[in-house]
Amino acid sequence: MNAPLSTTTTLPQSTFVTTPTEQPFLMTEVSATVEAVRAIITEHEQGTFYTSAQLADVLDRNARVRGALDSRVRAVLGAETKLEPPAQVADDPLAKLIMRRAETWWNDVANEAVLEGMLRYHITVGVAPAEVTWGVRRNVVDGASWIPSIHPWHPATSGYDDSTKRLYVTDAKGHSLDVCPGDGRWLVLQASALYPWMRGVIRCVGLEDTMRGLAIQDWARWCEKHGIPITKAYVPREEIASTATKNFLRNLRLMGRQGHIKLPVDDDGKKRYDVAFEEMKAASWQGFLRMVELCDTDVSIAILGQNLTSEVKGGSFAAAKVHDEVKLDIVRADANMLSTCLREGVLKPWVRYNFGAHVEELAPWPRWLVEPPVNMESSSKILGAVMGAIEAAARAQQAGVVVPLDVRALLESYEIPTVREESESA
Repeated sequence: MNAPLSTTTTLPQSTFVTTPTEQPFLMTEVSATVEAVRAIITEHEQGTFYTSAQLADVLDRNARVRGALDSRVRAVLGAETKLEPPAQVADDPLAKLIMRRAETWWNDVANEAVLEGMLRYHITVGVAPAEVTWGVRRNVVDGASWIPSIHPWHPATSGYDDSTKRLYVTDAKGHSLDVCPGDGRWLVLQASALYPWMRGVIRCVGLEDTMRGLAIQDWARWCEKHGIPITKAYVPREEIASTATKNFLRNLRLMGRQGHIKLPVDDDGKKRYDVAFEEMKAASWQGFLRMVELCDTDVSIAILGQNLTSEVKGGSFAAAKVHDEVKLDIVRADANMLSTCLREGVLKPWVRYNFGAHVEELAPWPRWLVEPPVNMESSSKILGAVMGAIEAAARAQQAGVVVPLDVRALLESYEIPTVREESESA
């Protein structure tokens, strides 16, 4: 058995390891100025994630952001998962043995509690580093084998060193550690190989979330002012400074929610004091609503790739179909990136340490089955339309009209299986 990094039975973990549920960097107060958030985003673009990763945590206070992130993450992690050997060696007995051995520990190591946090930071920050530690497990069947554990690091501890062209993390003692995905110690879930943090939605959502918060704050102030009508008090000019006027105004202030007040009258029954309530009717609140709606739309577009509810009118079936395809493309990309990251950072090193470096390419692929179930009704309609076209072409041929129709190409374009020529000749 090849030892991962040492010959000890348990490799020491880093001095600073966090889990997705432990976030010591969560901001208690965030400056609500546009200038401050712009400075945070600029710092993020330069490769320092200390503040931008904290801002990403704060985004979860926005219900729209949280809901969009939950939808995108659960679209992958909520799907059925399995391990499968590489396609080119699917029938190799050793590849099958390796896959069966990996299945005994895989679900415990790559569990949702670990992957959920990594996916969220992959979406918001663009990078999600994690440390892989190794321990020995013994059993009567396999003997002793190295088993990995995944420990995500909060992105606030990480950054990019432009001189070394490498991602790094900083531990609790201030030591900078180079992150080398695939070396058996580190893995990084990232949107791209080149400057992945530039793909983090914090760049486009962070500023708008601040603007949305300011709009809601101003809207609340508007509601406070406009929700309570202006009270007009009428008193006789000659008695402005009188005791009766003072008592009248004091009673008016103390009226609160009672809705009534005594009004002095002359002996002839005519009112000498009066009260009128004037409601403010300006429609300026619509500006706040438009700002909030714009920010909510942009959140959905940035995280989900679409915003069908706000942008499609009349329940268009075609628009809904496009909406589903766009969203599925994002889910597929997330599932594929997660699969590649875990195979390169966890499964390949596991094969290397337990079976030898010469067979690490036999490491299985983790797959999330994110493809939607086949819509049988839609498929039957498509099949009927295609067969109708083929029959119409055949009738035309019988009538002497040449129809240059490639039936096989037509069927294959709709993914309808056909018998290959080799099978037909056999």
